[in-house]
Amino acid sequence: MLERLRAANILYDRDEQGEYFQFYSRAVAKRVFFEVVERRDYDAFGAANAAIRLSAQASHRGPEWM
Repeated sequence: MLERLRAANILYDRDEQGEYFQFYSRAVAKRVFFEVVERRDYDAFGAANAAIRLSAQASHRGPEWM
């Protein structure tokens, strides 16, 4: 399952109670991203993925946003 998620660029987290799936669209007009989240008995907010999200968003912005 992890290989399929990785191939589809879906972030994944889990804890004792559930699972968390998350992906982001490419930037629209270099500034708007859409986030899609699925929680399966997961009460947290996916904080473990925050650094990955910020890095991915930054890599899709042009130098004028840096």
